[in-house]
Amino acid sequence: MRENNELEINDTGITVDIRVGEKNYVAEYLEGRASSGVQLFFVRRDEFFDRPEIYGEHGIAYEDNATR
Repeated sequence: MRENNELEINDTGITVDIRVGEKNYVAEYLEGRASSGVQLFFVRRDEFFDRPEIYGEHGIAYEDNATR
C-alpha cells in the first residue's frame, strides 16, 4: 500500500479467503482513519492492487482485471 500522510492505516490481523473460480486467494483487512476522523477499511492483496495504474498501463489492460 502506498504511503499517504493524510491516512493512518493499521493491520487488523484479520484475513479473508476469497474464492474466484477454482483459485483461492488470501487477503488482509486494514483499518484506517482519515485526518477528518472518518474510519476507513481496506482489502490488501498486493498482487492485485500494488500497481502503477488501476486498470492497465500504456493503453493495455491488465490480464487479470476480471479477477481483481
